[in-house]
Amino acid sequence: MATLLSEFPGEWGSIQRVYGPSHKVPKKFVIHIQDVHMNEEAQVHIKKMTDLLFEKNAADLVALEGAFDPINFDIYRK
Repeated sequence: MATLLSEFPGEWGSIQRVYGPSHKVPKKFVIHIQDVHMNEEAQVHIKKMTDLLFEKNAADLVALEGAFDPINFDIYRK
């Protein structure tokens, strides 16, 4: 996961904290992405992050909240 997270360019945002068990490598992760609401640039960065997660086959599930326009989920349903 560290390798994947290092692929996120700094202009997309910053990693504030990473949590996980100290005794073993977890099989699943939760990535919580926060943004500035009503900020188009922040929304574009979140899209790029989720796109990268799917391109790397690193996400089984993505939950999104809020939208002003319809979201095309076809690519994610594949």
